[in-house]
Amino acid sequence: MTTRFVHLRAVAGPFDHIDHKGGATVAYDIVANNDGSPEKIVYALALCEERDVYNKERGRMISEGRLLNKRGKRVHVLTYRPGTTVREQVIRDIESRSEVLTPLDPPGALL
Repeated sequence: MTTRFVHLRAVAGPFDHIDHKGGATVAYDIVANNDGSPEKIVYALALCEERDVYNKERGRMISEGRLLNKRGKRVHVLTYRPGTTVREQVIRDIESRSEVLTPLDPPGALL
């Protein structure tokens, strides 16, 4: 299994520029069936508060550590849906967890 990453940033201002503060890093693995086809997406999230400058390297370290340690509620499992990117599936799941999104408000504003 190879850990992959998705970086999510909040957009801000009247011109929808990417804000240098706040954001999230997602570490994920795709779990395959016996026949090798994707079955599940297992991911862990690291959030960067709105007051902090976003740092991809730190986000990767934190999210990958959570994923590898399988720390309870910090690791999420999704059923893989063909025809939709992993990024889209993870964003939808994160947005459905309103308690997780505080630094990324408003919902739907993720890149």
